[in-house]
Amino acid sequence: MTLKKLNNYLCVNKEVEYLNEKIKNQAMPDDMLKKAHQKAVLEYNELMNYIIHIPDSQTRQIFMLRFIDGLTWSCIAGIIGGHNTEDSVKKRCYRYFKEKNKRK
Repeated sequence: MTLKKLNNYLCVNKEVEYLNEKIKNQAMPDDMLKKAHQKAVLEYNELMNYIIHIPDSQTRQIFMLRFIDGLTWSCIAGIIGGHNTEDSVKKRCYRYFKEKNKRK
């Protein structure tokens, strides 16, 4: 998993919703819609698989709030609570990502 790929996933959820609406309204040829939808769903599933395997609950929550819900670091810090700041949740996320990729 790369950081670029993680950041790209911010849009995948919206893309899946958009394509679901297009499928419902038959706004594009079926085969094109199905291929685009399948690709978006595969990307979403890849992200979820990465996140659910994060062992630490709070780190997992930070990843979900950032890369699934698309929240800002400031909002995430508020949701996590405690004495967490925008900077601390961001650092926790990127530290985990850096450590995970170092092990590979």
